[in-house]
Amino acid sequence: MAKREVKIPPTEYVSNIKGGEHGVMFYTSRDDMRNIHFAFVKSGLENNWGVAYAAPGSYTEDLRNKMQNYGIDVKRYEEDGSLFIQKEDGSLFIQKEDGSLFIQMIYMILS
Repeated sequence: MAKREVKIPPTEYVSNIKGGEHGVMFYTSRDDMRNIHFAFVKSGLENNWGVAYAAPGSYTEDLRNKMQNYGIDVKRYEEDGSLFIQKEDGSLFIQKEDGSLFIQMIYMILS
């Protein structure tokens, strides 16, 4: 099997993933995980993707604050329907006005 190695920072890698592409990321710390997730979320929102992010219920407000501190305008994106933060319960769907489902990624963050 051929070995393929990505030699760019993980936040840059996830910021450049296109629709239909997939990647696997391994994290060395919670901070790395959060920075990579938020880079991916921010990139998707800035490229007019819908983003769904699932988190344990007790974590959702803290998550919103951390996203805001990362530079994601959480209030704006939630109000326009581009960002949907859900208390994780195993089901998550976003439906746009035209009836299509347009989700970039679903995350589950363990506290």
